[in-house]
Amino acid sequence: MDEGVSLREKQVASLAFYIRNPKCLDLSDPGTGKTPPTCVYQWYLWSRLGIGSAFVMPLSLLKKNRDEILRFTDFKPDEVTIVTGLRPLSPAQKKLAETLLAWDHKRSKYELFGSQKVTFKALVDAGVCRPDMTVDKRMLHNRTVLPYELANPGNTKVFLMGFDAYSTHWEALPDFVKAVQVDEIHKGYKGDSSQRTQGFYASFTYKMTHFLGMTGTLVSGRLDSAYPAIRVIEPRYYPSYKGFYYYHSIEDPITGKLKAWRNHEKLSAIFGKHAIRYTFESVYGKEAKVIIPEFVEMSEKQREIYNKFKDEAFLELDKFFLDGTQPGVGFIRARQIMEHPNSFPDLSDPESGKTIDIMNGARCGKEERLDLHFEDHSRTGKPLIIYAALKPQQYRILEMARAYGMKAEVLNGDISATRRGEIDLAFREGRINCIIASPQVADVGFNWQFCGKQEVDHMIFASLDFLDTTVLQAYRRAIRGKRGTPLRITVLLYEDSLDNRITWIIYEKSLDAHKVDPTHQVLRLFEHNIEGGEELKQAA
Repeated sequence: MDEGVSLREKQVASLAFYIRNPKCLDLSDPGTGKTPPTCVYQWYLWSRLGIGSAFVMPLSLLKKNRDEILRFTDFKPDEVTIVTGLRPLSPAQKKLAETLLAWDHKRSKYELFGSQKVTFKALVDAGVCRPDMTVDKRMLHNRTVLPYELANPGNTKVFLMGFDAYSTHWEALPDFVKAVQVDEIHKGYKGDSSQRTQGFYASFTYKMTHFLGMTGTLVSGRLDSAYPAIRVIEPRYYPSYKGFYYYHSIEDPITGKLKAWRNHEKLSAIFGKHAIRYTFESVYGKEAKVIIPEFVEMSEKQREIYNKFKDEAFLELDKFFLDGTQPGVGFIRARQIMEHPNSFPDLSDPESGKTIDIMNGARCGKEERLDLHFEDHSRTGKPLIIYAALKPQQYRILEMARAYGMKAEVLNGDISATRRGEIDLAFREGRINCIIASPQVADVGFNWQFCGKQEVDHMIFASLDFLDTTVLQAYRRAIRGKRGTPLRITVLLYEDSLDNRITWIIYEKSLDAHKVDPTHQVLRLFEHNIEGGEELKQAA
C-alpha cells in the first residue's frame, strides 16, 4: 500500500455496502472512484475470509487496475496477476478450425455454408486460418491452450482477466477463488444468449459465491442489458430471460417486434435494494459542461448522392432501434456518404477493400466544419479530443489534424492494447495534444481531463453510435473530478439527415434509463444545453 493513501468517506460507505451484500452492484457515475473501495474489498475477502478474487474487466483496464490494487492494499506484486494469452476461440470457431485442420485440402476445397462464412472470416482475422483455408497450428494452439498464469498460479490471490478469458477459463481458477468483481460490466455481459454470458452464469452456478458488478451505465441501450447482473444476484426475480422480456417489453401487435419498454419501476426497486450509487454531482458538484450541436450542410454533391439512399436508411434505422435488426445496405451506404465520402467502398469490387473518392477531391460538410476547429486549436495550442464512429472517418480526421501541425494519434480497434496505453500516457503528459478516438474503444479506462498542465476544454463528436451510455462514458473521460473550466462538447450534425434520428434514439434510450434511475442523465444532443451552475450559464 502506498503511504498516505486512504478512502474518502463515500468510498468507505461503498466498501461497507459490499461487505454487507455478498452479491451487489456499484452503479456510481464514472469518475466517482469505484475502483479503490473494490481493491480494499478484495483485501478484506482474502485477509479476513480467505477468499481469492477474479477481477474481470476490459483489456484496456488490466494494468491500471493492477496498479490500483497494489496502491490501496497490502497485496504483494506476485499476489496480483494479469492473466495474459490470446482471446479464446468460441466453440463454433474452434469446431470449424479443427474441421479445416483435418480436411485434405489437396484433394478438394472445403465449401463453407451458412454461418461458417462469418466464422471463417473471424478465424482469418484472428490469424488461426489463412485465406486458402489452411490452419496455422501454432496459433490454434495458442488460442485454445490454458493461459500460463492459470496453469501456474503461484502465489496469486487476485487474478485480473478479460471477459472472454474469465467466461472460458473460470473452472481453472484455484478453489479458493470464490469472488468475482466485474469492472464496466455493461461492456462484457449484457446479452443473455451470448456464449460469453452463458459462461459467466455457469461460474456462479457451480463455483462463485461473491459478486460485485461496477458500472455507471448498467442499462446500456436496452432494458434487458441489465438482466445478466440481476440473474447472478437473485435469479428468483425473473424465471428466465424470456420472463424478463415479456414483463418489460411492449410488442407491436402486427409485427410481433419490440416497440417499447415498460415496468421500469421494478428494475428501479431491484437496484434500490442491491446497488449503491453516487452521482458525479454528489461527489464533485454539477458536471461543468456545455453541449453545443452544430448543424452542418452537406455539400451539393454529397446531398445528391445521399438522397438516393435516405428513405431506405431511415426505415432500416427504425427497425434496428425497435427490434435489434441489423441495419442494411441503405443505412450503411447513407452513413458512409455522410461521414467519409472521400473513402467510399469500391462497389465494383467490394471484396478488395479498395475505396474511391465519390466527391472528386472536395471535402464533405463535416470536414469543412472541422477545418475551422483545427485552425482555432492550432492557433491557441489547446488540446482536443474528437470521437468518430467510423474508421475511415477517423483516419481522414487524423490527416487533417496533422496537416494543421497538431500532434495527433488515433485510438480504435486497429491499435493494440500496448499502443493504446502509450498514446494515453503521451496525451496525459502533454507530448501529444489531439486524440481521434472510436467511442466504442475509448469510452472507459481513460482519464483525459488534463493534457500535460492544460485542462481539456473542448471535445467534438464528429459522428455518433446509437448508445446513450457510450456518449456519457466518452465525454466523462474529460470530467474525472471537479473542473476549473466548463467542458465544451461540440456535436456535429448534418441538417435533414440520419443524424437527427440518431440523436433522437439516444434521447429515447437515455429516457428509458432515467425511468429506472432518476439520477441518470437524459441526453438531448439535438439542442444547446448547459450544466454546472448559474455561473456557467452566464459565461455561455
